[in-house]
Amino acid sequence: MPGLVTDYSRQAEFLSTREDESHCVGMSLVPADMLLDVHSVPIHERNQDVDHSQYTAEGLAEAVRANQDWYGLDGNGTYQEIVDAIKFGWPLGGFTMKRFSQNLRDFVDATPICVKRTVRYGDTGHELCASRLLDGKYDSAWISRVSALSRGPGPITLVVNWGGLGSRSSTQLAWNTGYGIVVADMLEEAGFSVEMFMMNMSEQNHYSPGQRHGQEYSAVLTPLKEAWSPVNYTAMAGLGCHSGVFRTHGFRAKLSCPVFINSGMGSTRDLSEWSEMLQPGLDSFGLHEVIYLKQAYNEQDARKAVEETITAINEKYE
Repeated sequence: MPGLVTDYSRQAEFLSTREDESHCVGMSLVPADMLLDVHSVPIHERNQDVDHSQYTAEGLAEAVRANQDWYGLDGNGTYQEIVDAIKFGWPLGGFTMKRFSQNLRDFVDATPICVKRTVRYGDTGHELCASRLLDGKYDSAWISRVSALSRGPGPITLVVNWGGLGSRSSTQLAWNTGYGIVVADMLEEAGFSVEMFMMNMSEQNHYSPGQRHGQEYSAVLTPLKEAWSPVNYTAMAGLGCHSGVFRTHGFRAKLSCPVFINSGMGSTRDLSEWSEMLQPGLDSFGLHEVIYLKQAYNEQDARKAVEETITAINEKYE
C-alpha cells in the first residue's frame, strides 16, 4: 500500500480488493505534466509483456493519421496537435464549455451559496475584545459579527468521468468531462474552493495471465484543477475534453495501473456507480470527501447533471 499522496506531481498506485475478492480496482495517479510526454508514463509490471508499441509517439502518430475523427481531428490533423492540446489547451473545446456555462446562468436556478457568520474587528462594534484593548490595538478592539458570503468548509473535491467507450464520438467525450468544468466554475463564482480530478475507470473483461482476483478494473486519476486556482476553460478542455488526448496518452496511462490491461483497453464505467470500490484508492491519495460526477454524453444530459450536482452541494453546505 502506498503512503499518503499530498504531492500530485508524482505517480502513485493503489490496489483495492473486495473482501470476497470478486472485484479488484487497480488505480494509478498520473500527473498532468507526465501525460505531456507519452514515454514518461510508466508501464506497470503487470503489463510489461503486452505489446505497447502502438502507445509510443511513433505508433500513435500512425494511428492518428488513419482515424482522424475518432481522435477528434478535422481530417488533416496530426498527432502533434493532440500533444499541443495538452500543452497549450484546446480553444474550441474551452469556448464550447464556456458558452454552455454562460447559457446555464439563465436556466439553472440552483445557485450554490455559502453564508457564514463572520467576525470582524474595527474601531466600532457590538462588543469589546479585552485582549486587543490591553495590547493597545484601539482601532481594532471592537468586535462585529455579520453575515457574509464565504468559501465553503475546505476545498470541494470533484472527480469527473474521463473518456468513454470506443463507440462514443469525440463530441460525446467532450461533454462527459466538460460539464464538470462548468460545475467547478459555478461553485468558484459562489465562493467555494474547488479541486478537480478526472478519472477513467474501465472493466478489463478478461481472464488475464496471473490474475489474482475476480473481475479486475483499471482506474486512471489525473489532477485537472488545484484548489484556489482559477478555472481555465481552454487548458482544462485540452487535457480533459479532447478525445485525441484520452485515446492516445490516456490509453498509455491505463498501462500504469496495477492490473492487467486487455488489448481493447477495457470498457469504461460510470464513476458515480462505483464510489465504494474507488474510495479506498482515493483515500490513499489523501482525497477523502469526494463528489463523483456521473456520465453525461450530450448537452441535454450535461445540463441536467450540472443542476443536480450544484443542488446537492448547495443542500449539503447550506
